[in-house]
Amino acid sequence: MTAESYDDTYLDDEDADWNATAQGAKSAGDTSFTLAWKPGEEGQKDLVAWFIDGSVRYYKIKYPNGTVDVFRGWCSSLGKAIPAKEVITRTAKITNTGKPELAEESGSPNIPVTGVTLDKATASVAVGATTTLNVTVNPASASDKSFRVSSADRAKATVTANGNTLTVTGVAAGTADIIVMTSDGNFVAVCKVTVTAA
Repeated sequence: MTAESYDDTYLDDEDADWNATAQGAKSAGDTSFTLAWKPGEEGQKDLVAWFIDGSVRYYKIKYPNGTVDVFRGWCSSLGKAIPAKEVITRTAKITNTGKPELAEESGSPNIPVTGVTLDKATASVAVGATTTLNVTVNPASASDKSFRVSSADRAKATVTANGNTLTVTGVAAGTADIIVMTSDGNFVAVCKVTVTAA
């Protein structure tokens, strides 16, 4: 963040022969980042769409200790770079606008995630049928209890999340691992699902 200055010298200033300034307009500045280039990844497709439509959006920066700063801005630069050995990266710059919400202002300490569990280590479902799994992120008071979920083999089983409940749908006979990973700490829980013929 930066702040402009303005002249604060007045005629009745006893030190009028000295320049005097004070803080003026503030700016949240820019945020630049580099990603591995993955053309089919949904997040990067959304990044391109953000650049094209030019809208002002909220985004957050999460630090290793779990604290979060929230900014508002628009995507002002998007490109690709090949720094070495033909490894292509995606570069982006966000021009921030307005006042950010900083972790220092929240007043509440961050409570990190210590683990994640599923209520089943194994499960069975028929082709075309569904079964449910329940996710528990520990501790219950964790500041960020969000998680990502995926199927290791979507040709065998798919999974969707609604809150902490996962719905697994059998697609074809076989097995598939349902994997849950927390956003904070990258803790993982796995359920091995066996899909049986209908």
